[in-house]
Amino acid sequence: MIKWVSRIFLILFFSITLFIFYLSFVGLSTDFLNDHIKKKTRETNQNINLDFEKTYFLLNLRNLNIKIKLNNPKIKFHQSIFDLNKLVFYLSIKSFFNKDFAIQKVEVILKDTKINELSNFIYQLSKSPIYLITNQIISQGKLNGEGIINFDESGRIKNDYHIKGSLINLHAKFLKKYQIKNLNGEFEIKDKNQKIYSISGNFNDLSFSGSSIDIKKNKNNLNISGNLSSASNLDNIKNFLSLLNLKIDLSKIESSKISYNLSSSFSFSIKDFKKIEKIKIDLNGTIKSFEMKHKFFSKEIEKRIKNLGKQLKFKDTNLKFFLDKNGYTLDLVGLVALTNKMNNFEKIKSKISYSKKGKIFSFESYHNLSDLELNFMKLNYNKESQKKATLNYKGKYIADKKVLLNSLDYKESENFISMKKIELNKNFKLKDLSEVSIQTKNGNIFNNKFIIKKKNKNIKITGSFFDGRVFFDNFFKRKDKDGFLSKNFNSKITAEIKHIYTSNYNDLFNFSMVSEIEKGQINKLSTKGNFSEKEILEVSMYTLSSGDRELKIVSDRAEPFLQGLNFVKGFKEGRLEYDSLTNKDFTKGKSKLKIFDFKIQNVSGLTQLLTLASLQGIADTLTGEGIRFKELDMDFEKKNNQFIINELYSIGPAISILMNGYIDQGNVVSLRGTLVPATTLNKVIGSIPLLGKILVGSKKGEGVFGVSFKMKGPENNLKTTVNPIKTLTPRFITRTLEKIKKENQNTN
Repeated sequence: MIKWVSRIFLILFFSITLFIFYLSFVGLSTDFLNDHIKKKTRETNQNINLDFEKTYFLLNLRNLNIKIKLNNPKIKFHQSIFDLNKLVFYLSIKSFFNKDFAIQKVEVILKDTKINELSNFIYQLSKSPIYLITNQIISQGKLNGEGIINFDESGRIKNDYHIKGSLINLHAKFLKKYQIKNLNGEFEIKDKNQKIYSISGNFNDLSFSGSSIDIKKNKNNLNISGNLSSASNLDNIKNFLSLLNLKIDLSKIESSKISYNLSSSFSFSIKDFKKIEKIKIDLNGTIKSFEMKHKFFSKEIEKRIKNLGKQLKFKDTNLKFFLDKNGYTLDLVGLVALTNKMNNFEKIKSKISYSKKGKIFSFESYHNLSDLELNFMKLNYNKESQKKATLNYKGKYIADKKVLLNSLDYKESENFISMKKIELNKNFKLKDLSEVSIQTKNGNIFNNKFIIKKKNKNIKITGSFFDGRVFFDNFFKRKDKDGFLSKNFNSKITAEIKHIYTSNYNDLFNFSMVSEIEKGQINKLSTKGNFSEKEILEVSMYTLSSGDRELKIVSDRAEPFLQGLNFVKGFKEGRLEYDSLTNKDFTKGKSKLKIFDFKIQNVSGLTQLLTLASLQGIADTLTGEGIRFKELDMDFEKKNNQFIINELYSIGPAISILMNGYIDQGNVVSLRGTLVPATTLNKVIGSIPLLGKILVGSKKGEGVFGVSFKMKGPENNLKTTVNPIKTLTPRFITRTLEKIKKENQNTN
């Protein structure tokens, strides 16, 4: 009996052992547990239905679990169905005895599946907000892959899951302005680290390939980093620049396109899954070609660069760009075209950086300016195209505060401009300087050659030449309130210039000046110079207690100061006395100008006037040697930008003139007055006691004393009308008598 029992026991033991070995190495296919597995799956989540044909069992004694492989598995979640190439469960053996039937691990291989449906499914299992956000930003795309997911005793997914696969044609939009299209690549997902690599696609019209992205989760924040490689054409760079929050006025860009080959690394964080911060971009590469139609250049710049184009072009330019939370840096080394001949490229080397702390722009640039036509108007220097020239400058711009120009060097043949430590205020007016050296040629002669140096609060100007033609030509037109000095500029200035150029060879020699500048305005000024050994120029200016400024000029040559007045062009010879009283804002001022012993010639408006008045003989004299005058008195005032002539009276051997009028900002002249030939005037004055004869004359035809006239229009195209008069105004007679009386007193 014992022997039979022993045999039965051995048979059972070997049978069980063989069965266990069979389950461990071969496995068993059955549908016996299908319903039970489906039931347990629904207990995990009521919305999940697991569908399959048969179950394959394999015992794993080493890990004390059972491997269950499902044949043709499908997961149904709401209206979505996920077809799986593989679905394997690992169940705890212990669960069979305590009826927990706990899943320890799942291995799955997923066919091409919509990302939105899958992210929604995973969110229902893990409740991780990252999958909810993924579902919100991704509009389309598929993925396939395989994963291993471990579960704890309560059926929750452990954090050591590992998923990898491929992304197919993904489209996404986040934070309203960032878009990803046609993204393809490989991915790997772990609990707090997601990687996407071998990426190709399009980011806000920026094509890329061979790129990677690494996403790390830290509590409620996402830290995203990666690399992008892009070689493409972009038809509108304006849209891309708007994403970087650069301090650039993009409204000035009308159109743009670029061809490039760039690679970059980047990183940023999404705080609380909402706000992007800690952006960092490190980009470098080559700009093959770049064109931008823009409105960055002001009219003032266009005046100084005559052939400046409306487009900016780069080609074969190396680019480096770095951006982080502190600011950005941009380096360019290559070729640029600025002229209206857009195929003329010049060398450029430029570095611009911006620091958010203090809002500081730093710049450092080298430019080849050979193709540009430059006009330095105040220096009366012009650079023609094709003349080799270079410009180097370095400095800082502190937004809404000031500009610090550490150095600027312009060089063209024997011409150069060099500046050191220049400070401008936020309105680009001079606040401080260290040194300025200027040397230029006009034609074949030096017209500027001087140095400005500042030591402490004293500025000294010394040099051989200074071109003052622009100053003299605009003496009566200049807008003093638009001066270039800031209100913080205070200094004592002395100057010694050997030769100052003025118009028509009326040059000044041995010029000296002493002045005081307070709050950007001239407080005191005294100058002296010589036209010749006996002819001098003296200028003085003082600030009164009221703040008004009194200016006095005595010049043995009047012509340099009058060249800019087109309506009185043609002055020759003469001596000038000028007195002016201007308010502290330079918006209003009254002046008196006297000129003695001069003549005028080739004045188109006066020639037309004399011709219309039938004074052809005097008109012929005007266009020949000129008409001589003994004296001119002009009382005038400035109101803002209007030049108002209250009275201009001039008397001479041939004619006398009394007139008034104005010249407005647009250089429109409006004058009216009376012109009387000297012969008629002398007869009138000589007959003062006999008032009747003054008014009607003693002979037939002598009742016409002169003409009244009007002159109006642009300075270079005055329209003149005349009207014969038989009587002179009392004002005309009074002014003439004053002059005669004064002459008699001087004679006695």
